[in-house]
Amino acid sequence: MLEYVIEGLLMQNDMSGYDIKQNIDSVKYFNASYGSIYPTLKKMEAEGLIISKEIVEGGKYKKIYSINDKGKKRFSEWLQKPVDIVRSDNEHLVKMSFYSYVPKEKLKDLISELIINVSAMIRRLEVLKMRLEKNMDDFQTWTVVFGIDYYRFLKEWYQRLLKELN
Repeated sequence: MLEYVIEGLLMQNDMSGYDIKQNIDSVKYFNASYGSIYPTLKKMEAEGLIISKEIVEGGKYKKIYSINDKGKKRFSEWLQKPVDIVRSDNEHLVKMSFYSYVPKEKLKDLISELIINVSAMIRRLEVLKMRLEKNMDDFQTWTVVFGIDYYRFLKEWYQRLLKELN
């Protein structure tokens, strides 16, 4: 997902690796180290998704990265794919921060699909809880309850957002 986060940040501004790290650090739902950012930038440049130029600033060389059309296209395609909420690792929040690049009607469809998927997850967890409740200790039960509450919160939150978009 780091590549998509970098592409999203570069959609906003050209940045150095340091600038990218600072932007990532400013959000609390995603984390990346310099040790993962710089190799990812190098890979993305080799794949033709971004370009770089060296500048001198304050007497020091600085590499500035920009997203090109190929990178923008790939980012847009990723952004408009439905989120797999089960495996998302906060992907829904990462995408949310860049949803201004998605057409409003497509965004409504994506959020509606997310609500459906979250609802299905709630039902699966409720069934699991009922099936296993007799064999679970209190902490296992509370873990499942946490999952149910978490997905209910997501569902309600995205329903409010969808209402605001309408």
